[in-house]
Amino acid sequence: MKITRRQLRSLIKESIEYDVQGLIDALSSLFEVSIFKKDNMGTALEITKRYPPISTGAKCKVYMFVIVRSGGSVNLAEIGTFSGESFGKNQINYDCYGNDFAKQSISDFLSVIDQFDIEVDLTASSDDEERFPNSKLVDFYSRYGFDQYSAKGNGYVEMFRDRVSDRV
Repeated sequence: MKITRRQLRSLIKESIEYDVQGLIDALSSLFEVSIFKKDNMGTALEITKRYPPISTGAKCKVYMFVIVRSGGSVNLAEIGTFSGESFGKNQINYDCYGNDFAKQSISDFLSVIDQFDIEVDLTASSDDEERFPNSKLVDFYSRYGFDQYSAKGNGYVEMFRDRVSDRV
């Protein structure tokens, strides 16, 4: 059976769209997931994981902004630990730092990403250089299999994590 290029493109597009929905469904079993924007370039997701109150009584959450590209890769555009009490704008609550919430959330996120055999890239750039210098952020991501592939002049570091099937 012969198929045309147009039919092949259509089949590939359908399989990618299916995988994106499957990824969203899998993430939704662990996180609150909402579609921020969807277009022909990909799907932007807001992903949140809320945690029980800590000893100080503070409620905390980890928020991620993720772009699932049409080509089958993911950009982790933002991850941060914030007050879980605020809806809308993310408010920093320093009591939420140091409780391993970001570690737990990124570990859960990457376990789903690995199930779908997806590569991930990000730019390591700290919003709080005093409390969490960029070098610590790079070390944090490195522990989860991210490698540096370039450094920008402003101290930001581009990082990449291969899909499971490409790892040596």
